[in-house]
Amino acid sequence: VRGVAPRFGLAAVGSDPRALTEAVARHTGRPPHEIGHLLYGEAPGDDAALVTLADDLDTLAAQLREGSHTHESGHRD
Repeated sequence: VRGVAPRFGLAAVGSDPRALTEAVARHTGRPPHEIGHLLYGEAPGDDAALVTLADDLDTLAAQLREGSHTHESGHRD
């Protein structure tokens, strides 16, 4: 979160989670509830869930770097 917030003009620490969630959702085209879960959701309960979260965060980071919408299929808008 600290690395993402400044990109959207938000403080790296102490930013409103809703503001960051909405900014990332707009930028990526992903639903806000999905972004909120990735950034602020509960910790994974097992190794498989941890691997899934890491993969999902890598995908989100790639979308933020690319500045375009990338869907699960790998196709961009």
